[in-house]
Formats: sequence, structure tokens, C-alpha cells
Amino acid sequence: MDVSTCRAGCTSLLKTLLDKLVRRADLWLEAKIPWLKRAQRLVDLPRYAAPPVQVPALDDFQRFSYSIHAQDLQELHDKCPKGPLSKVFHWISHNDASAFVKQIIITGSGLAFTIASNPLDFIADPITVAYSIFGYSLIFTVLFWFQIFLFCYRNFGIQRLMKSVSREYMGGMSFVNCSQPEMFDEVQVVAQGAKVLGKKKYEVPQFTGLDVHSLVASMTHRRTKVFDIDVARTLLLFSASVYERDDEMVQKASEIVEESEERAIEFLKKSEEKILNFAAQWGVRYAAISDCASIGGSYAGVYYSDPEKLKDGEQPWICVVVKGTGPFNFEEWLIDASASKEDAGDWLTGSCHRG
Repeated sequence: MDVSTCRAGCTSLLKTLLDKLVRRADLWLEAKIPWLKRAQRLVDLPRYAAPPVQVPALDDFQRFSYSIHAQDLQELHDKCPKGPLSKVFHWISHNDASAFVKQIIITGSGLAFTIASNPLDFIADPITVAYSIFGYSLIFTVLFWFQIFLFCYRNFGIQRLMKSVSREYMGGMSFVNCSQPEMFDEVQVVAQGAKVLGKKKYEVPQFTGLDVHSLVASMTHRRTKVFDIDVARTLLLFSASVYERDDEMVQKASEIVEESEERAIEFLKKSEEKILNFAAQWGVRYAAISDCASIGGSYAGVYYSDPEKLKDGEQPWICVVVKGTGPFNFEEWLIDASASKEDAGDWLTGSCHRG
């Protein structure tokens, strides 16, 4: 046996031993660290890529909507402080920590006022009093730890990591929709839902002249309620899609709208690029209509039928969609968890939620 053959045999044997050792190590790690196998499955996930869609040119309503939207941002931006000292005080009073403390004070004072104005509730309604005291204590304790999580999420790279994973595997979808991004490819679902929305399902009796019977019929007519699964699924897709707006682009638009409204509109269009892609893919139109007095928070938009694609006998339709609480917007979670009571008024006794 020559030296080269011996060397090749030893190398092959050593490689075999190393492969067995690595397999045994993998089995041991999977047994000792269960999440390692789940992490491996995440790496092996199929990558989702949204189908390319040619977004049509904006129609008159969309152009008007973007113009009004830019004006709303201008008004909101004008309310922001301008001077350096004012900006510092504005930041102190509007960051998550101060909002948390302020909400505790508001809720605590409201709770104290309710208990002080109704001291007999400890005897008459002890369950409600105990829930108010211990329930809100538990809620704000959870919110405190949630605030700490959000601080780590934003400042220790977790947010960038999640965005990177979403771009790689989920088509860049937001946290709300990243678990099932392929649902937005359900073109036939929206087509069926839009067809149902465009149908005339009922006729409302019209009041003509001085005919008392037609007046009573028009006032007492009840519309038949119809549940349609395609409409429900379509509305689900519409509601989920509005969470795909890029709030950073909206913030940039608010910063430059004073200098150039046209550039601000371009940023607004870019912020809603995914939503406009979805609308084009589904064969409908979309436009944002209101920022709900906040920049980059909750907002409202509308989906509506494309006039160029309406067939004979189909009616135009419009659907209002609203983006609610963002999963990582702490101020919106505070609003959801707070309860501010006011006097119910002259006709009702007690207190009611201010809203």
C-alpha cells in the first residue's frame, strides 16, 4: 500500500467519524434545546414573494385625496412645537414613559373620584370595586413590562431583525400580516366579494307625492340583512391591508409638506405602495382619507369600485376601512386600556366612560 492510498483511507475514515459526531451532536442539541429545531424550521421556510403588479395611474378622486391628505399633514405639523426648548418639553410630555405616568394619574384619579363619590359601593357592589382596584393594577403592571419590551425592541436591534426576516421570508409584510402573507393573493375572493357588493339586493320604497301609504312604507321598511362569506373575506382583506402603510414615509411627508406639497404627496404614495399594489391586483381602487389627528398612527381609507371595470347592471360601491391599534404603538395600547369616567348627565345617574 502506497502512502497516497493510506492517506486517502485515513481521510475518508476521519470524515466518516466527524459526520457521525456531528449527527450525534445535532441529536443531543435537539433533545436538550427544543427551540433549536423550531429555529431550523424557520430557516427552511419557503420564501414568499408578492406577484409583480402594474399600479394604474391615479384617478381624480385619488389625486384629490392625496392633496387633502397633504393639507391635513400640514395642519398637524403646524401644531408641533418649533423652538428647541419647546421641542424638548414636547418630547418629555409625549414619550411613552410620560404617557404611561399621565394615564396612570388620569385613571387613578377617576377611580378615586368614583369610590369617593359612592363610598357605599364597598358594601353594595364589592365585586365591581375589587375589579376596579385589582384589575387596573394588573393591567398597568402588564403595560409597564410591555413598555420595557418595546424599549428593547426599538433600541437593541429586534425591530431591524424582524424587518429583515419579514423581507426575506414574508414579502416584507408587517407583524400583523406576516404569518400569512399569501392571503393577499386571493384575487378571486375579492372579485366575488366586489360582485356581491355591486348588486342591488333590496329596493327601498320611495315616498311619492302626498301618498300617506308610501310615506309609511318608506319609513317602516326594513332592509333584509344578508350575510355573504365572500363579502366577509373581502372585508377581512381590506381591513388587514391598511396595516401595511409605511409610517416612516408618512412622517417624512409631514416634515417636507411645508416646503413642497408635491414631494409630500410622493412620500404619501410611497407609504401606501403595498396597499395600492393590493388594490391593483384585486381590480379595485384605494385612497387614504384621514389621519385621525395623528401622524403615523390610526388612519382611515376607502376601497371603492373601479369605474372602468364596472359591468352592465353592477352598481358602484365604497368601503371605509380604519387602521386600529398598532401592535408596537404604546400610546394606542394605553388608550385601549384606560377608562376615564364622567358624569352621565341630567337624564342618567352615575358615571359613564368618556371614550
